[in-house]
Amino acid sequence: MNFITNPDTMLDKDPELQKQIEICLVRMPDQNLSGEEAREILEFMRQNDGVK
Repeated sequence: MNFITNPDTMLDKDPELQKQIEICLVRMPDQNLSGEEAREILEFMRQNDGVK
């Protein structure tokens, strides 16, 4: 949730996310999502992750 709603802060502080930037070479853009929108996205991903 925090990464979706605050990607810049998380990317600046989290060493694991910083490693991902080194691999991907692209920062996740801030989509200016509300907490509710972020929850909806996570629920959509959970429902469609292919795990049954």
